[in-house]
Amino acid sequence: MPVNLTPIIERGVIDNTVRDSIKLELHVVRMKQPLVFTMEGNCRRDIAGRCVKFERIDKAPRSRLRDAALYEHLDTLLLHRQQLITGDITLSHRAMDPAAPSRIANMLSIEFFDGALMRYLIEGNCFSFSLSEATWICSASCEAVQELLNMSALRDMLLCQIERYRGPAFKLLGDDMPSCKWDRVMNRAEAYLSAAFAVQQKYMMHPRRALAEAFVLNHHRALAYWAENEDKGQAISYASATKWKVDDFLEPAEARLMNRALDTPALNIAAGLAALIKEAIVDPLDSGVPTDDMCIAFAQTYSNLVTLLLSTILLTLQKRVPIRKVTTRLRSLESQFSHLAQKAPALPQHGRDQFRRGTSRLCEEIRSIVASIMPQ
Repeated sequence: MPVNLTPIIERGVIDNTVRDSIKLELHVVRMKQPLVFTMEGNCRRDIAGRCVKFERIDKAPRSRLRDAALYEHLDTLLLHRQQLITGDITLSHRAMDPAAPSRIANMLSIEFFDGALMRYLIEGNCFSFSLSEATWICSASCEAVQELLNMSALRDMLLCQIERYRGPAFKLLGDDMPSCKWDRVMNRAEAYLSAAFAVQQKYMMHPRRALAEAFVLNHHRALAYWAENEDKGQAISYASATKWKVDDFLEPAEARLMNRALDTPALNIAAGLAALIKEAIVDPLDSGVPTDDMCIAFAQTYSNLVTLLLSTILLTLQKRVPIRKVTTRLRSLESQFSHLAQKAPALPQHGRDQFRRGTSRLCEEIRSIVASIMPQ
């Protein structure tokens, strides 16, 4: 997720009057002196060669916790000011208007990167602006080069974050849940899928949306497939979004094994229980209904256990099964599912009973897997 600095920005200046150099001046709430950063590169074509002055036209609501976190990020930015990398900087970012979500609007967007560590944004239609005359003209080829550099910077940052990502299921690994290759494989795919959502938001209105998404997500298979079809003279539309799935971020052999695992009785039962939790907890939460923290923790714990169950069943489908590791993990999962079944705090009584019966069936299936792989 990017760091959105917009709530604490009062006004600023984007100066790209010198080719291949951007000077960014930011006036921040409660700071006497502006922050000044210089980056290599150019703005997008609409403001390349110009000096843009922008100023907030509304008053952002204050939040102590949020603001404190943003000021910490500013401290990091000041330490790393020599390694900032230009992203898309434009007044023509096309996105949904927050005041009228059914309407698409042009808005200010300032994107830059702290090396490969973090993505920063100042974005919205809550700013007025004025422009100077252009001191130089950005050609179409110049903008294409800058766009490619910006996309490469976003890709490098995402790849770095994906390598560092450790999903919540990792917290359950330990002596009674020894880690395995499939934990890392599924964790990586989960990280990519999460990144794909942010990438789709950014390139929502891009004329070659699918191509931009695949490039930034470093999806070589999609890029190679399109290149091969273009070489054959086939017309390809890149305007529609790609419906990214977990198996898009697995190797073909891994995806085939995962689909086999998902078709096993244990994971079919787990999917039914997940649907029950989604209806009772996740859907109301997504629609804005206040939800107790204990209920959210319950749903997350169940999701984590299913993730570990999937990794464990994948182990059983390998040519060589590490029996001790698999049985240790399965017995731990049986115990944890049984313990979780005693809680089910947010489910109505009939749903609670249904969850307990389903969990009992799941534990029986887990025991049968253990029995099937134990040497006779």
